[in-house]
Amino acid sequence: AALGLAANERVTEVMFVFGQAPAGFAQVEKPQIKCTAIAGLKAGTSFVNIADVGGTYNGVWVQAISRWVTTVYGKPTPLPKTGY
Repeated sequence: AALGLAANERVTEVMFVFGQAPAGFAQVEKPQIKCTAIAGLKAGTSFVNIADVGGTYNGVWVQAISRWVTTVYGKPTPLPKTGY
């Protein structure tokens, strides 16, 4: 809703661009992105996530790409009882 998308529109790609990092730059937190899958995906459905990162190091462009498959799991019916 915040993006003003129509009911049948979905975000399928996100890009983050960072400026030049100073000398001695180091990661201080675990980077993460949280997403919500389309409601109604059936259990057993799978899709491929792709992370493509790159930057200049010592004047040379370096790049890494990672791909992994995410499988949708259905919740059991009925849900397990916790004992409370």
